Amino acid sequence: MKTSRLIAIAILLFGIAFAKAESDTTSNMEPTTVLNWTGTYETNFGQIILLQRGNYVVGTYSDRGTIRSIRKSGRKLNVVFDNNGTLGYAYLEKTVLGFKGTWKWSTGVVQGDWNGKKVSDAQQNYHKGKWKTKFGTLDFIDSKSGFMVAHYGDKGGMIWGKKNPSTRIFKGQFKNKESGKIRPCSFIFSNSSFKGKYDNLEYGSWNGNRTQLPNSDVRTGTNLGKEYKIKITLNGFKCWNSDNLRKRERGFLGFRNQLKMGSNLQDYEKRENTGKDSWILKSINWRQWYSSNDINNYPEGQLFNTSGYFVYNVYEKQLPKISMANEFVFIESLRALKRSDFRSKRNIDMKAVIDLLTGKTSESNYARGSNGRFRIPDSPDHFKIEVKNGKRILNVYGDIKEPKKKKIHFGYYYTIELI
Repeated sequence: MKTSRLIAIAILLFGIAFAKAESDTTSNMEPTTVLNWTGTYETNFGQIILLQRGNYVVGTYSDRGTIRSIRKSGRKLNVVFDNNGTLGYAYLEKTVLGFKGTWKWSTGVVQGDWNGKKVSDAQQNYHKGKWKTKFGTLDFIDSKSGFMVAHYGDKGGMIWGKKNPSTRIFKGQFKNKESGKIRPCSFIFSNSSFKGKYDNLEYGSWNGNRTQLPNSDVRTGTNLGKEYKIKITLNGFKCWNSDNLRKRERGFLGFRNQLKMGSNLQDYEKRENTGKDSWILKSINWRQWYSSNDINNYPEGQLFNTSGYFVYNVYEKQLPKISMANEFVFIESLRALKRSDFRSKRNIDMKAVIDLLTGKTSESNYARGSNGRFRIPDSPDHFKIEVKNGKRILNVYGDIKEPKKKKIHFGYYYTIELI
């Protein structure tokens, strides 16, 4: 009974230590993501990209058409899809790794399975950002073949159809709420506006102006340059200099990661319904790479493999103002429940990392450590570059020592790559 109470108290302490980190959970490892359908999926019928707003989902279906939800409840999602003009229905259920489900044409019986695995986000063709209209803001996404889809309001309204690449005319359909009537619409796009119509009205009855490019500062509209998609993966860690007396090196273990951007760029979002421009700073939360679920023993030199990763989008003109911070937390639980909690942050200059990954600089530009690896500027972490299929990958190694015993420490290994 006494041991159970001690473990319960230790679990409570660990929960407090990570309370803030768990407020933003975007890793595939975390259970909250099973309710969020946004992302890229490789399926047995090609790649689909989904975007969820509230309780509604839209997406692109390979280069064949669009997807829009007709019902979402918990982990289950019912959608209608367009396959080059032929409508069908799919009944999907979210899993930790992706989804599983079945599909059929609009009439008839189930034709087979439609399963997908969530993968790293693919580059989506956002159609020149967001567009402000008198009927609400539209944020089109489109496939390379011209199929376009957008959320329309917050009641399940959607717009879908296809744009002719030569005339730049979009012809499609819309509804203003989930149960709304399907009606025709058409837009003629220019560089920063479109002239549109709906039902049998003339062009000019539904016009829009571009308010934000996909790669622009949300406040000023300033172009931020080339977009980079960075994947950071924690691969494993080891405990060193552990006497492990009576399994003393026991406790909770956690790694967290944060990408912090300059506060004058895309860290701001507009506060709605204020009657004037009002910008608020977005909260940038720690994201949890790895966490032990119980009190574990960490023997000397034993490798613990992990696979937690995050994907971040950054832009060229943000790079001088971006740093990545890694934090390691170890809460040791002894027989008397004495707490040995140590954490250490590692800030890494992401501009230097991007320069290495794109080949603008090489290892020879950086100082070499005693271990033969090169040191990332302004960080104690070291790296070496691996080339796979012509692509550069940064293998990074770090080491954090517990400050109280001045002995036990943990080494960890992670990779940074462009996708």
